[in-house]
Amino acid sequence: MTITPRQKELLVSLVVIGMGVFFLWQARMIENFENDPVGPELVPTILSLLMIGLGGLSVVNGLIFSKPDGASRIKVSIPALLWIGAVTGFGIIYFFLFLAVGYLLATIVTLGVVLVVFGVRHPAQVLLISVLGGAAYYFIFIRLMRVYDPPGSLIDLSTFLTF
Repeated sequence: MTITPRQKELLVSLVVIGMGVFFLWQARMIENFENDPVGPELVPTILSLLMIGLGGLSVVNGLIFSKPDGASRIKVSIPALLWIGAVTGFGIIYFFLFLAVGYLLATIVTLGVVLVVFGVRHPAQVLLISVLGGAAYYFIFIRLMRVYDPPGSLIDLSTFLTF
C-alpha cells in the first residue's frame, strides 16, 4: 500500500495535534505553589495550544487546499524557507549564547546579527538598536516582570547589573 503525500501530510498533522494534546496534559500537571493567577504553566499551555492549532491548520490545508495528488495549492518559496531556517537557527544560537553569557549580552549580540542578516547595514544603527533593544528587553523582563536571570557560565554580568 502506497501512502500519498496528502495522507502523509494528514498523518503528520495528526501526530502534531496528538503531541500538543500530550504537552497540554503535561502542562496542566505543573503545580503552582504561590497561588499565582498566571503561574508556571502558562507558557507550556500556550505552546501546547499553538501546536494543536497549527496542527489543525495543517489538517485543513491537507483536506481543503491540497490537490488529490498531494501537491499544495499554497506555494512556499525557497527564499522563504531559508529565512525561516535562518530565524530558527538564530533562536538555537541565542539559546546557547544565553547559557554562556547571560540574557543581556546574548540579546544584544543576537539582535545585532539578526539586524545585519535582515538588511540593516549601517554599523551605528545596528549598534544603537541592538544595545537599546537589549537594554529595553532586560528592563522589561528582568526588572519589571522579575523574570529570573541566570548567570552565564562563561561571563556573569549579574553583579554589575544591580541597579
